Amino acid sequence: MKRRSLFGVLLLMAYGFAFGQDKIVLTDNKTIQAKVATVGESYVSYYNWDNQNGPQYTLAKAKILYILYQNGKKEVFNTEANSNSAVKNSKQAENQTLTVKFQANVDVSGRLVLNNFVIRNYWSKTVTNIRWANQVLYGGPAADLELGVSIANKFFVGAGAEFMPNFCNMSSSNRVGEGETNSVMSVNIPIYANFRYFKGGKTGGVGSYYELALGGYANGWEKLTLKDGNNSYPPEEYRTKPGFYLRAGFGMQSGIFNLGAGYELLLNSAINDHFFFVKLGLSLSSK
Repeated sequence: MKRRSLFGVLLLMAYGFAFGQDKIVLTDNKTIQAKVATVGESYVSYYNWDNQNGPQYTLAKAKILYILYQNGKKEVFNTEANSNSAVKNSKQAENQTLTVKFQANVDVSGRLVLNNFVIRNYWSKTVTNIRWANQVLYGGPAADLELGVSIANKFFVGAGAEFMPNFCNMSSSNRVGEGETNSVMSVNIPIYANFRYFKGGKTGGVGSYYELALGGYANGWEKLTLKDGNNSYPPEEYRTKPGFYLRAGFGMQSGIFNLGAGYELLLNSAINDHFFFVKLGLSLSSK
């Protein structure tokens, strides 16, 4: 019987220790386990719960969100801070949630070729097996349209297409058979899958990003202006072979705008083009 009584007393003491204290919650979300002594017009005085015979402390009400008393009563002092804290917690929870949004990227770029030695093989009615190299200037503008999803405000996964008109002037050429190439105009439209990762930022925010695009093109179109000594030939039109496309780059985004740079590769059995590009783009996400 004495053991049961002693056990009951211990339970009551544990309950009183766990639930008997007052809880003072501050505007920075810190909690003080206390015994509230006085609630004044602009301050609250209290004792630390584990030292109720010790010094008495005072806090300005402006620093207190609310007090949860041992009897369950809650007294709120700073409703504005309480509201701001709730909004902050809500935003933190939202950022931690795996949100998925639709996103469209529209980019306009300028490109120049990096290599100055390229070989192309063509067949035509007037000229057979043209092979040329040593280009002076090669490149042009390009435009990209990408559609996909933004995941957790940090990743973009999608697909896109690039419209790539290129212009080239030749300083010299190597040839097998007849003909010497002096200028080239071409158009390729690669289709690709694209991945972007936002480091230190998020889609629609401010931060840096890295991207990688892989794909290919079914065929392209080129028009060559030919010259052999003093003889000029009408422009010849060709369809280039299917090939592989790669783009790797980095950039900075602020709001919906981004500025990037990087490297592009067009590759098939007849073409080996390496481009350096600088681009300006827009990233538009759903809410």
